[in-house]
Amino acid sequence: MMGYYGFGGGFWMMGILIIVVVFVILFFFKENKGLGRDISLNKSTPMEILKERYAKGEITKEEFDDIKKDL
Repeated sequence: MMGYYGFGGGFWMMGILIIVVVFVILFFFKENKGLGRDISLNKSTPMEILKERYAKGEITKEEFDDIKKDL
């Protein structure tokens, strides 16, 4: 009975390794929204950024109006 590891031995370890690799790949795609997409691109317009800054309280109403005139 030497060498008997029951129910396939190393095949179970290979199956677990494959499952772990699949989960790592799925996590990568979920976090990065797929390959080839540049997540650093900001597609907001200057006016949208200005409105966001005003809504967050980063700038005052006067600053908002002055910057809005410049845009």
